[in-house]
Formats: sequence, C-alpha cells, structure tokens
Amino acid sequence: MAKQSIDLGTTPNDGTGSNLRVGGDIINDNFNEVYTTLGDGSDLAFDLTGVTNGQTLVYNSFSSKFEAGNAGGSFTLSGDGGSNQTISSGDTLTVTGGTGISTTGVATDTLSIAIDNTVVTLTDSQVLQNKTIDTANNTITVVEADISDLGSYITATSSDVLQNKTISGSSNTLSNIANSSLTNSFITINGTSISLGNSGTISAGTDWQTGVVADGSTVTAAAAGEGYFIDTTSFAHTLQLPASPTIGDEISIIDVAGTFDTNSLTVDRNGKPIAGAASNLTVSVERAGFTLVFYDNTQGWVLKNK
Repeated sequence: MAKQSIDLGTTPNDGTGSNLRVGGDIINDNFNEVYTTLGDGSDLAFDLTGVTNGQTLVYNSFSSKFEAGNAGGSFTLSGDGGSNQTISSGDTLTVTGGTGISTTGVATDTLSIAIDNTVVTLTDSQVLQNKTIDTANNTITVVEADISDLGSYITATSSDVLQNKTISGSSNTLSNIANSSLTNSFITINGTSISLGNSGTISAGTDWQTGVVADGSTVTAAAAGEGYFIDTTSFAHTLQLPASPTIGDEISIIDVAGTFDTNSLTVDRNGKPIAGAASNLTVSVERAGFTLVFYDNTQGWVLKNK
C-alpha cells in the first residue's frame, strides 16, 4: 500500500483532523508494511552489529537477515595447470609474466602485457637456434650468406652432410666405404656378375663339371664355359643349352662311357638354332667329344670341333 498520513487539520482542535484511533491505525498500517517488506512482519531482517566504514548490506541465508559485509564476494581463478586459486574481496590479483612475456600496470584499471625479442613473430628478423623445421609443411628460401654469419662450421669432429663438394683422393684418405655404396658395385666376367668383395673363379679353359650319370628323367642345364662328362650306360640323356647366350659362349661334351651309340644324347637348343637349324641335336656316336660355340641368333650354336 502507499504510505498513509495522519490528518492533523488546519489548526489545533479545529475538528477536521484524524481522531486518535484513526491516527493510531494509520501508524500501525505504515509500520506493518515496513516490517513486512523489510522483515517477517514482526522483526526487521537487518543485523548491523559491528558494521564498519565501506561495508554494505549482504543477505545471509542462514540467519535470514541482511548483515554488514563486503561487496563483490569471491571468485575462483583457474589455469591450464597448477591448482585453482580463490580470489576474495579485498585480495589483489597479480598477473605474472613468463618466458618472453612481461606485465606492467600502466594506468588505473589497466594492465599492459608485452612480449620481448625472444618471441618469434611473422615479421621479425631473428636467428633461430636448436629448432626443427618440417620441410614438408614449410617453405625454406635459401639466401646467400657470408661464412662469418653462419652459426656452425665443419670441424674435424662434427657430423655433417656434404653436398656439391670435390674431394681429392690423392690428398685425402677415404675409409669405411661399403662396396654397396659405390655406383658400380660389381664386375661382370663371362656374363656372370660378381659383387665387389665377393669371391669368383676365373677358369683357364673349360670348367669341367662332375660326371653326369643319366637316370632317364633328369635334364642337365648347361652353363657357358663348362664341360660335361655324360654317362649314358643305362639311359639316354638330355642336355639343355643356355636360353640367353652371348657370342663366344662355349659348351663342351664328352661321351665318357662310350655309350652314346646305345643310349643317345639329345642337345636341347632351348630356342636358339644349332648350326643354323631350328632343331635339337641328337648325338649317337660312340666316344663322341665336341664343343659348341654360340655365334648369333641366325647360326646359333656351331661346332668348334667334332
């Protein structure tokens, strides 16, 4: 309700003012509204005990009264790491700088945060040290620089990758170079590749193999430069020439048991002509001994001796 006033009249006892009962009722109504609005209708909800300068009224839900207190209350400050901090009214919040960052109070309610020259920006000209740059995701532009500007040098004990350098073999000693690291890491002798560091055999003349005893099913695969003692006492036999011969390749054959006339030897041409003919060679002469030499794809294998 709106505040009510006791009618006092124009002059004392002029008969126009409120009587005592009406006036008392108005006073009671006004106080009832005050006590109801600011209390529970009977008691005011204020406790000003111990109030000090600068405090304000703060509602206390435990006592259900407004009490003297500090405005603003408290709040929690949290970061990416460390423990949370409670900032209460009256506390001072200090913002501390770190690596490359400084903080300065420059004016009322103003804090300045700045970086120094240890922090790299897009437009800075700085020398980077101990950094890893991913060349797949960055563009590196090479500029000419005086050697005095370089941060490191090649020393006797440093580990460096040299590029576009010429090293004199007569003035330097190169060690611990694996054969596999060389551009030409093998040699070829009579069509056979031998890696550097491996062993090979160079035969003076024909490289005669262990005697071959025919079993009726096994085919002997001949190799260039080799000689074969063939024993056909019990079965005929087939010897297959190399598939990719080169000029001068030789294959030698001897009827070691003198039985080619009984069980013949078939020389499989393996795709190349023999004496210009596109057919295999059948040998049925007792004690035959001969050498085939490859010439070209037209004449193929020709008889060196009979």
